[in-house]
Amino acid sequence: MDLEKAGHSLSHVMTLAVKRLYGKDILLGFGPAIKNGFYQDFDYPFSQPDLEKIESEMRDIINSDYSFERELIRIEDAKEYYRKNNQKYKLELLEDIQKKGSVNSTESNEEIVNLAKDGFVSFNNLPEHKDLCKGGCIGYENSNC
Repeated sequence: MDLEKAGHSLSHVMTLAVKRLYGKDILLGFGPAIKNGFYQDFDYPFSQPDLEKIESEMRDIINSDYSFERELIRIEDAKEYYRKNNQKYKLELLEDIQKKGSVNSTESNEEIVNLAKDGFVSFNNLPEHKDLCKGGCIGYENSNC
């Protein structure tokens, strides 16, 4: 199994699990795959019992028939989506992408998002969640991510 692709996919699954459990208004941060797995930033004070609930919800999502779908959308439409959903950190990220064309991982300075092309960014869509995505998801039938 490709650890980077697994981590990338699990980052999306974790975000969906957190949104299901704690509401759509939770602030989402950055969440790339990294050398030894993945991480996902949230602006929320999780406790150990929270983490156990999140893991359980992630298992439920993985065992369901969800599939990743990737789409290209205009940066301005992505910014409007995040404005409408009060996601200030994602708006900041899009501003960086718009200025630089990419965003680098703080851990390795490796380019992890290189999405701004001709005014478009790449999104991963799950039925209840969509987010910026560089592509490379695994583990689901007919994955276009």
